[in-house]
Amino acid sequence: DYYASRGLGDVYKRQNKERVMINISEDLWWDTFEEYSIKFGEVRPDYKKLKPEEAEIGALFNMELDMHNGGFLQFFCNWGYEAYIYALRGLESIGAIETKKLLEKQYGVIARLKDDKRVDELWAIPEFLKESELDKLDKLDEEYWEDKEKIMDKMYTCLLYTSPSPRDA
Repeated sequence: DYYASRGLGDVYKRQNKERVMINISEDLWWDTFEEYSIKFGEVRPDYKKLKPEEAEIGALFNMELDMHNGGFLQFFCNWGYEAYIYALRGLESIGAIETKKLLEKQYGVIARLKDDKRVDELWAIPEFLKESELDKLDKLDEEYWEDKEKIMDKMYTCLLYTSPSPRDA
């Protein structure tokens, strides 16, 4: 299968299409990507059961939902490190490099707790963060919420260019 071994970025580049940004509604975004979120949730935490592009889209969808609902801690604590990695790959694939850097900064705040024995589940992370770390995460969340790179639009545009045409089916 052509798509099985490739992430979104590889497929997107292979299509050799010019990137034209498409502005979409939240309803269209939801209708287009919700199925990926469902699949992503069904295999959690074994995201490798999905094709790489499905895992990236599922991670991006859930990242976008959780980031706008409760911020980075909500996304990370709900979905885990592997989902975070798939989200980073997805952000790079759609060309959202600044947003990827923002998430990497956010993970950098909590990374010191990675091997902390007190953290027996992901939702324990917030209780071991210092006030200054929580403040930094809040500021980075606010920067994310500005949505400078229009993540929903980029996801849709990328999917449009990476989906096989009906002729290829």
